[in-house]
Amino acid sequence: MGLRATAEYSAAAKAYSLQLNATRAFGSTDGLFQPYVGLGGGLLVSPGRTAPASGQADGYLNVLGGVKYAFTETLSIFAEVDGRYYLSNKGTGTGLATDSSRGIGAGVRLGAHLNF
Repeated sequence: MGLRATAEYSAAAKAYSLQLNATRAFGSTDGLFQPYVGLGGGLLVSPGRTAPASGQADGYLNVLGGVKYAFTETLSIFAEVDGRYYLSNKGTGTGLATDSSRGIGAGVRLGAHLNF
């Protein structure tokens, strides 16, 4: 079990997010590939629906699942699926329909882990 903080930026959506997850890895720690799951929440800031020049914040709860490949004990790469339930829909970055007040979104993430 561990905590993971994530910061993301999407140039296409002009949005950034901060996320905190509790994660749990499965399988042997000696293996190169290690699957994991996580639960958490975060905050997405993106252009507003009514005033695009202003940033709007949308909170969300999320669940994620993925697999990482370890090069060393401290450096690994990963691929994961991130399902989100948005608690609001003020910004365009949520990808939800304009008339929705909240809803479900999902994404795929590729990246690197630095463990310390």
